[in-house]
Amino acid sequence: MVKRLLVWLRQVGEALRIRKVRVIACLGILVIGLFVATIATPFTATRQQAFFDGENTIDTTMTYMRAEVRSLDGAMMTVRLLDGPQAGDYELVRINADSSREHELSEGSIIVVGTGNDGVVAFIDRFRVPALIIMGTLFAVLVLAVGGRRGGTSLAGLTVGILVIGWMIVPLILQGHDAFWVCIAGAYIIAGCSIFIAHGVRRRTVISLLCIAVILAIICVLSGLAMLLASLSGIYDETTFYLNQDVGNLDMQGIIAGGIVIATLGVLDDIVTAQVAVVEELKRASQKMSVKKLYIAGVSVGREHIASLVNTLALAYAGASLPLILFLVNTYTGPTVMLFNSEYLAVEIVRTLIASAGLVLAVPVSTLTAAYFYTRVRKRNRRAAMLAS
Repeated sequence: MVKRLLVWLRQVGEALRIRKVRVIACLGILVIGLFVATIATPFTATRQQAFFDGENTIDTTMTYMRAEVRSLDGAMMTVRLLDGPQAGDYELVRINADSSREHELSEGSIIVVGTGNDGVVAFIDRFRVPALIIMGTLFAVLVLAVGGRRGGTSLAGLTVGILVIGWMIVPLILQGHDAFWVCIAGAYIIAGCSIFIAHGVRRRTVISLLCIAVILAIICVLSGLAMLLASLSGIYDETTFYLNQDVGNLDMQGIIAGGIVIATLGVLDDIVTAQVAVVEELKRASQKMSVKKLYIAGVSVGREHIASLVNTLALAYAGASLPLILFLVNTYTGPTVMLFNSEYLAVEIVRTLIASAGLVLAVPVSTLTAAYFYTRVRKRNRRAAMLAS
């Protein structure tokens, strides 16, 4: 009885120690996030910029800084500068009524203003960075509080993915490298790094990574074929149009096809690791299960993933594109068939179909691979034990 009590007390102590570490980590992240949010500023040293006014390219210098709205009076507002050598000075800034309503400006609003060569202070936009930092901090705290160590490793994997996109994929594409192959290489790097960071180095993770590599290759082929079959140019809205005009040497088709591969990767990680874990637990529960029985049982679970993830993916794409879809439907007066024939809707449909096809294929591929591997490993271990005895 005393021994059980000591064991129970030790377990409680370990649980409390883990919770204490988790609470300290969450508080640390919260404090750091709030501190960064308070000191965030767009102010930098004045630098040369160039913009196109429709006819000529104009070189100018521009300095951005924060300002606080002190009063609004029709087309003018009084602001107090918060950054740079002019911090504390008051300036009159012109703003039209539409912009005031659009940005919901009021006394006390923190905005971004800019000064050019002429020294005139102009309104740029609302300053949203602190709010974004706070939301990101709360998200990290939530993941860490609920997920614990796994939550922390998942955040680390997410960070690696963002760094690969920001420091590898984007610069290489802008330098003129083949966008499709750059995205594919980046996707494999993200998959390899993030899955080991998030799930640890173990047999289950290696099998999952192998399955993800195979499925990514299939998605790459499908996305490339879809771009050719649907005759998509990759220029389907203002963003892609101006990007193609400004840079000039970009492969817009490759950007869309590569984007599909990267967008699918996040959900693919979830479904593959889950399927491999299911097969491993089934094999542990019943050592006599054959590859066929493991596959049938695993796919039965995987079908539930398919039903939810395909729907989630379609709704995610539709929700992200909802404003432009509403604009197209409201302004388009031609036949309905021609509306779906527009490249914008065609791109969204292709994205949804290819990504969903990849998720559907992930279930049988990962289940069969895991079933074959775990069955062979058990047989090999049993044979080695017999030889040793």
